[in-house]
Amino acid sequence: MRFDARAAAMLPSGDHITFAEFPGLRLQASGNRKSWTYRYKSPVDRRMRQVKLGEWPATSFAGAIAAWEKSRVARDSGTELSALRRKKKNDAARPSPHDYTVGQLCRDYLQGYVEVNRKTKGGAEVARMFKAMPGPIADMHAATITRAQAFDLLESYRSTPMLAARLRTELGVRGITRWMPVVFPKTPRIGGRKF
Repeated sequence: MRFDARAAAMLPSGDHITFAEFPGLRLQASGNRKSWTYRYKSPVDRRMRQVKLGEWPATSFAGAIAAWEKSRVARDSGTELSALRRKKKNDAARPSPHDYTVGQLCRDYLQGYVEVNRKTKGGAEVARMFKAMPGPIADMHAATITRAQAFDLLESYRSTPMLAARLRTELGVRGITRWMPVVFPKTPRIGGRKF
């Protein structure tokens, strides 16, 4: 069976197209998108399952066939595809606090919050600060940072108190720790001055 792009484009929501040469491969229409899926019987419990292979037209018919072939080979070898995908998604979504470094935390905060919610100039300034300033602790695990280490980092910028205060703001209660679980201490003091 040849793939007909016009028929795919006109496919009403809730319907699907199957392909006899590729058992289990479907183009399903739902709402405003069309997705390539692979329906199969689980090698573990013999129940019907399905995994998404991509979206049409971003994934072409040939790309869907290649993904279908890979999935079929994995299923034939005894792998539970949907469980594997769920595990990958969960592992990627939740980094372990013990593996999360301060550098990664700063990068994620910059990409997930600062670049989205701030103007370009302010975002560029925070990016510059995060690139240069957390150097000594950037490779340390964020969950293991102590109050003394955070204080020492801020103390190293004592000669530029405004810069130290901005870094403290971004790393502290009003910045990363509001966006992520508390990693840095709440109120370190530099030279008797509260930041």
